Amino acid sequence: MEYPSKDFWFHFKITNGAFSTAEAIALYNICLEAPQGGYLELGTHLGKSTMAALLGLKNGHFDLVDPIFADVEIANSMVRLRHINPKMHYSLWSKYSTEVIPAFSNLAFCFLDSGDHGEDLVREEVLMLEDRIMQGGILAFHDYQNQFTAVERWYDYLVGTGKYEPISIDWKTIFDYVRENNLEQDNLSWHEKGSEEFPKFVGALKRK
Repeated sequence: MEYPSKDFWFHFKITNGAFSTAEAIALYNICLEAPQGGYLELGTHLGKSTMAALLGLKNGHFDLVDPIFADVEIANSMVRLRHINPKMHYSLWSKYSTEVIPAFSNLAFCFLDSGDHGEDLVREEVLMLEDRIMQGGILAFHDYQNQFTAVERWYDYLVGTGKYEPISIDWKTIFDYVRENNLEQDNLSWHEKGSEEFPKFVGALKRK
């Protein structure tokens, strides 16, 4: 298990977004398994989850998708991500996920966290992405195993196709580290933790 630095946590915590420090550790370690290639995030918001992904991803090109990038101030603020990984190249798309996905193929990593996570949108996104991830590539999800039940249903669909296998996340070790270091203190995250001590709504699959 790898852990971010204190400098990372400073920038992560002051960025608004529904993402816990436990989820950040999980996503960082998931991204360490991703091959070199094209990277895509659907639903970037202000870049909180993006920061965690950047720590683990190899150098390449990261396409960040969110309609809020139509706001020039928000789009310009994404330059701060270069502090996390100055060698990564970025493109911002001020569009919806389903408008952008057709432009990509053979992705090494995709993080899906767009829209309202309703049944229709998640189904459309997953079916569009299903064959756009390269062998060994990773498709990760936010809001997995919480109140947004469509995410888990379509995660399970992908496993059922035989094309993907789950990536195991050691939440106990992560929780121990977060607790011992009091990491959630001052984290500007707004989502509820549910029945767990810390929010842990990240799931990921690897393409076989």
